[in-house]
Amino acid sequence: MSSVSKVAPSQEIDWWTKFKRVLEYRWRIHKNNPMQFKWVGEEGEKVGGPLKVHHLTLSDMMEHQACFMMTRAVLIRGRRINAIQVLPEFERVNKMNGISFIQPRWVEEK
Repeated sequence: MSSVSKVAPSQEIDWWTKFKRVLEYRWRIHKNNPMQFKWVGEEGEKVGGPLKVHHLTLSDMMEHQACFMMTRAVLIRGRRINAIQVLPEFERVNKMNGISFIQPRWVEEK
């Protein structure tokens, strides 16, 4: 169902493509189904700066929230992201909540 093209952030996206991407994003939220991204180390080039991910400190909540953040960046903002790097910083807010830091990346397909 993905209609994501490799559009550079500087290029304008026509209104119809933007509308379809917003609908796809809303559908993914409704179905709780984010796009899948590779988890990498230092490979590829950085896309923007590090992002904070507020999440529950359960086993896979950070990954799920990070994938939804990147899905929004790809579909709504038109950024070229296909990988995520987890940075070593972590802040515990309280017993159940934490903040992790991620770096969006673009890794060329081989």
